[in-house]
Amino acid sequence: MSSTLKFYQDNPHSCSYLADEQAQNIYPDPNHTMSNALYSQLIQHGFRRSGDHAYRPHCPSCQACVPVRINIDKFSASRSQRRCSQRNQHLTMTHLPAAFNAEHYELYCRYLSTRHTGGGMDNPTGRKLF
Repeated sequence: MSSTLKFYQDNPHSCSYLADEQAQNIYPDPNHTMSNALYSQLIQHGFRRSGDHAYRPHCPSCQACVPVRINIDKFSASRSQRRCSQRNQHLTMTHLPAAFNAEHYELYCRYLSTRHTGGGMDNPTGRKLF
């Protein structure tokens, strides 16, 4: 990562994942231009994205939030994952090339408006992401 990029930590707030816990996040400087290359570097270092902001949990008393990246070439389903797959074998899956699909976008918008109302992610229309 660039040595000129500054990071900021927010104030403690209620944890979204664990009841009765306090959480804190670190953020890259919002005035620093967010390029695809920088975003990729941040993701490799455990950062997440919410709307236009990248952040990483950085809680002084808890390390429960662990970013997970799965190497698909080395993945081997566990016994419980295989059982889950069997229970859902009636479902179908189709691999598609990465391209805009209006139906998928509508589903995404419905998800955001249902799960992230008022959180800054719930209106992606017209937004320029990294």
